[in-house]
Amino acid sequence: MILKAGYLSLSKLLAIAVTWMIVFSAQGVETSKEDKIHNPWAFNFTLYTWLPGVNGKFSVGPYSKSVDASFIDIAGKLRNFPLAFNGHIEAHYEKLGFYLDGNYMQMDFKPRFDRISSGVSSEIGIMDYGVMYRVFGPSASERVGNWNKQSRSFLFDIYTAGRSIWRSNQIDVTRIGNVSGNKSFFAPVLGGRVLVEFTPR
Repeated sequence: MILKAGYLSLSKLLAIAVTWMIVFSAQGVETSKEDKIHNPWAFNFTLYTWLPGVNGKFSVGPYSKSVDASFIDIAGKLRNFPLAFNGHIEAHYEKLGFYLDGNYMQMDFKPRFDRISSGVSSEIGIMDYGVMYRVFGPSASERVGNWNKQSRSFLFDIYTAGRSIWRSNQIDVTRIGNVSGNKSFFAPVLGGRVLVEFTPR
């Protein structure tokens, strides 16, 4: 009888221990899911294409000329395929975010007179960088954590930023060498951004 009572108490203890293990493991799963949802960090990286055109007026001393060329016009006068990179990256912590947007393109143009030069090489770059804050809508981490539950949403950010633009031209002139010129600009930027999501993905 004593052995039987001991056997019953041992089985009860095992049953209680197994029950507690199941409860705690379920709570652990829920906690890990919540941790993933409430991770304050979120990142976004986008690649895109920018096709430049030229529209302006150029002058040297008393001589001046107007230019209006589309990207197709420019591509037809290049010696090779242009070297380009366009990208946008964002890092968010809760509703505060930082972004960096870069555009770079190098184009080598065919020479108009082969005996005088080997052509013109032109570089242009535009870099945007700034800090933003989400005024309306879920934070980036909440959007990532509830990715499959999202419905149509409306987001509004404000930001303070800067923009740097640089331009460089170089021509290789026969018997003279390289002649180049470059210029860079900086401008502060204040703005807002509206995002409308039609589907979760």
